[in-house]
Amino acid sequence: MIMDTADNVHTILIADDNPDMIFLIKKRFEKEKFRFVEARNGDEALIKIKESRPDLILLDLKMPGKNGMDVLKELKEDFELKDIPVIVLTVVDDVEEKIRALEKGASDFLVKPPVPTELRARVNTQLRLLKASNLFKRYSEHLENLVSRKLRELKEYSSKLEEMVDEKVGVIKRQNEELLISLNSAKKVQKSLLPAERFSIEGVSFESAYFPCEVIGGDFYDIFRLDEEHIGLFIADVSGHGLPSAMITIFLKREVFYHAKQVFGKGKYSVSKPKEVLTRLNKSFIENNIGEGKYFVTMVYATYSLRTRTLSLSMAGHHALPLLKREKGKVEKLLICGFPIGWFEGIDEYPEMDITLSPGDSLLFYTDGIFELLQEGDDFESFSCMIESVGNLLAKGDMGENINRMYSQYTEENRRACDDIAFVVMTVMV
Repeated sequence: MIMDTADNVHTILIADDNPDMIFLIKKRFEKEKFRFVEARNGDEALIKIKESRPDLILLDLKMPGKNGMDVLKELKEDFELKDIPVIVLTVVDDVEEKIRALEKGASDFLVKPPVPTELRARVNTQLRLLKASNLFKRYSEHLENLVSRKLRELKEYSSKLEEMVDEKVGVIKRQNEELLISLNSAKKVQKSLLPAERFSIEGVSFESAYFPCEVIGGDFYDIFRLDEEHIGLFIADVSGHGLPSAMITIFLKREVFYHAKQVFGKGKYSVSKPKEVLTRLNKSFIENNIGEGKYFVTMVYATYSLRTRTLSLSMAGHHALPLLKREKGKVEKLLICGFPIGWFEGIDEYPEMDITLSPGDSLLFYTDGIFELLQEGDDFESFSCMIESVGNLLAKGDMGENINRMYSQYTEENRRACDDIAFVVMTVMV
């Protein structure tokens, strides 16, 4: 497992036979607190990787001696080095070569010379994903060790149970405290992967919040810039609660980001349609056995064009239907169907719809935990009634403020939500 350095300085190894390119890349990060290691060929790169154990590798595919493909192959065959993320660098518009690199284990790729903003974004994304992955691995190992140790203790002392009750109560209490500390740390990691609760992008404002029913949960959302024109947004609800569901959200964030754009060559790409992203996500989820036959995901994925004010969205079994409030106050349900992620193999295409928005329009994306806040006494007769109730709440005004207030009131009454709650409000301002 790759660990963070003691002084929290990330080490990045740059393997490139062009010293000017190495200088250029380092120049792009002169304001960052990174430690750089340089290698001019494949053999030198392998030696320095084993010596420095970097957090990230920027690997040129064309080098004298062992080329980038050779280095990548040896890395992925080395148990201690195989988890180091590698961003490959190439100067040619060879899509097949890039695909081969990804199949051999590369995490991402860039065309040289890389665009500064894209270089920084991809490097920082890989480092954040690496940190989150390492932390979750450590927490999972810690929890497994606690459970195994507890089972051994119970077996060894079962014959003396009455004599050990008082002692074991103290042991369990301490272990629960340790577990809570670990889960709270995991909660901080999951929260760090969410976008800011309030921000705007070129005339579009976003407000969001997440309330897990346990310390951590399986609801998740993200809002991100795809390029100068497009914004990507998704909200997802993983079946179940707690640590297993939370770990699946890490997979979702990585895969959605990966499939959100299709790259065809040097500087050439297209923003993927929402239905394409969900189709690829379902395939990856099943092929990698992420759900292990027990978990599935309902979600909404959307893209928004700042130029045309067009929202394109697709849904995967998400019965908490998005709601659109027009500037004049009318609330509309955005109804399209689609199977949850991880239910079936071979789904050829998810449904998709396009909506033109106007200044003053607002959209609410949410998970079904909100329904619990609206229930008073008996359950609603149908999901349609529940959605209608959420729509009435949206029509009253500030949806984010209303939900936050309802959640505070709900918990102040010493009640605990039985489901995770998440929402995103998107408002077109200009």
